[in-house]
Amino acid sequence: MHTHARVDDLIMRLGAESVVPLGKGEGLYRAEKANKLKQYLIENPAARTPDDEFMIDAVVREAASMPSSISNERFSRALEMDGFTLVCDDEEGKVEFRRMLPDVADLPQARDEVHALLDELGMSDAKEHLDQAIDNHARGQWAAANGELRKVLEYVLDEVAARLHPGIVLETPKGHARRQLLANREPKFLLQEIGEWSGDGKNFVNGVFKRLHPQGGHPGLSDEEDCTFRLHLVLVVARLFLRRAKAFGEGP
Repeated sequence: MHTHARVDDLIMRLGAESVVPLGKGEGLYRAEKANKLKQYLIENPAARTPDDEFMIDAVVREAASMPSSISNERFSRALEMDGFTLVCDDEEGKVEFRRMLPDVADLPQARDEVHALLDELGMSDAKEHLDQAIDNHARGQWAAANGELRKVLEYVLDEVAARLHPGIVLETPKGHARRQLLANREPKFLLQEIGEWSGDGKNFVNGVFKRLHPQGGHPGLSDEEDCTFRLHLVLVVARLFLRRAKAFGEGP
C-alpha cells in the first residue's frame, strides 16, 4: 500500500502539485488525493510530466510496479481495456507496461466520451450494453462480453436512425434496413464515398459487424486478446458515429 510520502513523491514526479496538495495540511487522505489526480487526468488526458511523458502513462507505470500487479487479473484486464498490457521480464522479474495501440486511439478518453455521448443523446439501452460488456470483460467472461459489444453498435445505429427519422422509423425494421436508411438520406449519415456503406454488403459497417461476431448471431469462442480487440473496436467506432449523430442534431 502506498504511504503518504510515496503518494506525494509521485505527485511531485508528475508535476501535479498545483492539482493535488502535498502532505496532510488539508486533511486529505491518500484515497482523496488519488481521486483528485484521477479526475484531473480524466479532464486533461493530454497532460504531461516535466519529462514530457503523458501523466496517464506515468501513473499506470507506478501501479504496474507494485509486486501484486502482474498476478492481479482484474488490474491487468482494466489496463487492457484502456490500451495497455503488462510484460514481465522472467529473468529479472521486472514488470513493465506497454501501449497496445498508438496514442491517437486514446482509449480511456474514448470510453469516457462514448459514455457521455450516450447519456447526452439518450441512448440508455446502448449504454447498458456497453457497461455489461465492460463488466464481463473485467471478469473474464469473453463470450458474454462479445455478445454485449455487438449490441452496442446495433443499438447506436438503430437509435441514430430513430432520431433522424422519427416519423418513418417505426415502420423500418431494426438492423440492416435502418442502416440503409442512414445511407440513403440526405445529407447521408453513412458515407458510401469512403466505403462506410454499399449496396453489395462489402463495406466498413458490415465488416465491423462480421468481425464482432464471425459466427453470425452467436458470440462464438473467444479469448482475452480477441475480446479486448473487440472492445477497442467498438469504442473507436461508436465514438465516430456518436460524434456524427451529435453534429447532425446540432444542424448546419
